Amino acid sequence: MAETTLKGEVVKLEGRFLKPKDLAPDFALCSTDLTSKTLQSFTGKAKVIATVPSLDTEVCSMESKEINKLAIQYPSIFFMIVSKDLPFAQKRFCKEAHLNNIITLSDIRSNSNFARNYGVLIKSGPLDGLLARGIVLLDSSDKVIYSELIAKIETAPNFAQLQSALERM
Repeated sequence: MAETTLKGEVVKLEGRFLKPKDLAPDFALCSTDLTSKTLQSFTGKAKVIATVPSLDTEVCSMESKEINKLAIQYPSIFFMIVSKDLPFAQKRFCKEAHLNNIITLSDIRSNSNFARNYGVLIKSGPLDGLLARGIVLLDSSDKVIYSELIAKIETAPNFAQLQSALERM
């Protein structure tokens, strides 16, 4: 079982976080229009999948804005942010923050299958049931070419490393 920390306390995660060369598992997530999206919904392009506990936090908000900037720089790549937030809240957040280049998806309908399969389901502490912060970059064949499970939930990913991985594509 993987783990991360929140304010210095160990937080257990269920599942195995994806590593480079893994094939990403399929998923069924809820989009802001309440339709189900699968990995195959984004076929043919590379994908960045960022998982966050909730868009309504300072770090998640900042991370979403940074990912939106990357999405502008790399229009041939799908940029997704996945959380347990309701699709209505995700849509509101993106509208208020003017984030028009990212796709937000919610893991509210899958009994946490996405979170478990991607190794980011928090199983202890005050955020139990939410998603840990992580980044996975998939090529157009859905093979992982970069991944980062953030060691401290309250910190942002290493955007320089992600951008370097994007540039190598």
